[in-house]
Amino acid sequence: MYIKKIKLHNYRRFKDIEIPFKEGRNILVGDNESGKSSVLEAIDLTARGSRHRVEDIGIETLFNVDVIKEFMAGDKQLANLPEYQDVMDFMEKNHRNPSRHRLEEHDMFNMRLKA
Repeated sequence: MYIKKIKLHNYRRFKDIEIPFKEGRNILVGDNESGKSSVLEAIDLTARGSRHRVEDIGIETLFNVDVIKEFMAGDKQLANLPEYQDVMDFMEKNHRNPSRHRLEEHDMFNMRLKA
């Protein structure tokens, strides 16, 4: 099983981003403060699914600052309340077909974290 892609919405420095991954090793490269650690943290938060971990970090620190500023400058209606979302798509190989000795098609599923 491996992460096929991660989609971040209103998370830290990202308003909307989709990052594809390949099977095997993947390397995140970027300047300082470009969001590499934030991507890893988002993967960790979603994979663990722990409310306590989110509370320890502080939910207010997870949101994109610009999105919060836009909300505060607007009419502050509940319907316009910013939402943070992290979606990870996984690929999982099916069992080998004993008669063909090859891998079957892949199955995909996802995990979500919303706040």
